[in-house]
Amino acid sequence: ITCHKVVPLADQTFWTSLLGKGYPAPTRSFRWCTERMKIDPVSDFIKSKVSQFDEVIVVLGSRSQESASRAQVIAKHKIDGSRLARHTTLSNAFIYTPIDTWAVDDVWKILRLCHLETKQTP
Repeated sequence: ITCHKVVPLADQTFWTSLLGKGYPAPTRSFRWCTERMKIDPVSDFIKSKVSQFDEVIVVLGSRSQESASRAQVIAKHKIDGSRLARHTTLSNAFIYTPIDTWAVDDVWKILRLCHLETKQTP
């Protein structure tokens, strides 16, 4: 497994959009930042890897208990008899969600056991 940090293009960052382009702060009904800063950069990266390797498996930390809609999406795209799911929009990209059955307490338990180093932001 290789991890990659994916970031939006410089002209699509939060601060460029908010301060430079005058976008309003995101709200529940107007979440412009989700697609621009997360979905688009990740989709572009996945597409580049699919064109390079024909198929890819994306590992996500999605959990069914996050919300009813998240549980529906996870269940809807699961491949029968497999731990993989089909990507909702990208063909030849498969999703592996190793913690999809975990409760939030399980996540925090593991994080505490890992003794992760935290850094203060200025």
